Amino acid sequence: MADWLSGKRRGALALGLGAVAALGQAPLGFWWATLAALATLVWLLEQVSDRRGTFLTGLLAGTGYFAVTLNWIIEPFLIDVAATGWMAPFAVVFLSLGLGLFWGGSALLAWLMPNRVLGFVVAFVALEWLRGVIFTGFPWAMLGHVWIGTPLDQMAALGGPTLLSLVTLFGAVLPVLWRWKGAAGSVLILGAGLGFGLW
Repeated sequence: MADWLSGKRRGALALGLGAVAALGQAPLGFWWATLAALATLVWLLEQVSDRRGTFLTGLLAGTGYFAVTLNWIIEPFLIDVAATGWMAPFAVVFLSLGLGLFWGGSALLAWLMPNRVLGFVVAFVALEWLRGVIFTGFPWAMLGHVWIGTPLDQMAALGGPTLLSLVTLFGAVLPVLWRWKGAAGSVLILGAGLGFGLW
C-alpha cells in the first residue's frame, strides 16, 4: 500500500466510507452511495497486507456505518437531558464499536481466504445473519435494508434481508473483483432484482 494510504489515513478513510455507506438507509435512501462506499472499502481492504490492519479497517468502517445508521439510539437519553443526556455519546460509540466487530470479523475472515473479495462477501453476509440472531439478535441496519421502498425490496420474499444484503454486496464488489470491468455485471444483478420487483 502507498505510504499516504496507511495508518491513520487509512483508518479515517475506512471510518468515512462506513459513514457514507450508511446514507443508503432511511430516511435518505441513497443506495448508490452505499454501493460506491462498499466498492471503495473492498478495494481498500485489498491494499492491506496484515491481519491487524485488515481487522481494524473493517472495524472502523463498521463503526462509522453504525454510528450514522443508529444515531437514533440516543433518543431515550434525551428525554431527561439533565439526568441522562451525558450517556448519549457513550451509547452511540460503544454500540457502534460493538457492532463494528462484525465488519472487522468479516474483513479478517476474508483476509484468510484465497479470494479476499469473494471471501468478504461470504463472511459479511454470514456474520450479518449471525448479528440478527445471536444473543436474541440485533437485525437493524442490515445492508439489504437500503432497498426498502424500492422495487428491489420485493426480493426479500425469496430470502429476506439476508438475500438483499448478498445482492447489495455483489453489486458493489463486482467492479473490484473484475478490476472495474465488472460494472456491467453489477448493473445486471441489480437490474435483475429490479425486474423481479417490478414483476
